[in-house]
Amino acid sequence: ADTGLTLEEAWEVDCLQAGRQEKLGKGSSGDVWLSIETSYAGSGRRFALKIVPITLKPADIVPVVDQLRDLYSSRHPNVTAFHGAAYDGEQCSICIAFEYMDL
Repeated sequence: ADTGLTLEEAWEVDCLQAGRQEKLGKGSSGDVWLSIETSYAGSGRRFALKIVPITLKPADIVPVVDQLRDLYSSRHPNVTAFHGAAYDGEQCSICIAFEYMDL
């Protein structure tokens, strides 16, 4: 599906609506899943979704997610692209979407 975006443009996913396909690994801070992006009319782009268990107070959710966006907003050919972040209150976790690197 054509989204109207060029390859150079950043895109952000709704981490809470992403379809998880398979678990790619587990690190010290959480699990990483191969996920499917669904927010651009079902374009189906694949990305890595890291789930980091953490409990935040309601007043801290927006500042923490904004800080993650700022932290990961750099775009460089040698750095995995950042595609979004969100807090999942039901699962008490931060979800961070990154470019999926199929080696």
